[in-house]
Amino acid sequence: MSFKSLVSKLKKQPLAKSQQSLDHALKSCKSLGYGPKTQTLLKDMHAAGVAAGVSDAELDDHIRGVMRNLATRQPLTKSAVGDALSDVLNGSPAPSIPDMTVRHNPSVEQIHLARQQQVADQQLLNDCERAGVPTGEIVALNDALSASRGLPDAVRGPGIAAVRSQLTQPQRSPAAIGIDWGSAGWKK
Repeated sequence: MSFKSLVSKLKKQPLAKSQQSLDHALKSCKSLGYGPKTQTLLKDMHAAGVAAGVSDAELDDHIRGVMRNLATRQPLTKSAVGDALSDVLNGSPAPSIPDMTVRHNPSVEQIHLARQQQVADQQLLNDCERAGVPTGEIVALNDALSASRGLPDAVRGPGIAAVRSQLTQPQRSPAAIGIDWGSAGWKK
């Protein structure tokens, strides 16, 4: 049997349902904005399924599911730099990439202020730890200090002073707090 007759015989045979779905998916990829990498992944997925002996119906369902998933997503840009470059070289318009420029440019003074505050905050947290402040309160204080970092010292100062004043107060004894260790059954 010659190659031409074999090809013509294969053309007359209907394609398996999963192969039809794959062909349709490959055509749809370009219109959905997905590049050659996605097409290659679909082809490899189909070939691996066939090689593993997955049923045609399961492959068909999986390919349809993948395409439904791809159709509901909007690709932000091309799947790879090479895809975008090849499209531009072929005359397609360049893909639009969202502008992610940071508009706020802190001054050198603001950067130094934030760094100075970070060092002072760490010293305060260390003092809290040495004073026996519970860990949960130290974490909450750290979060509050981090959120206020970069603000002028006049704004942050009163809160930090209040925390420091609590650290310098003498620790109250358990009896002053109202804890009676004797009634709790504490024995040596």
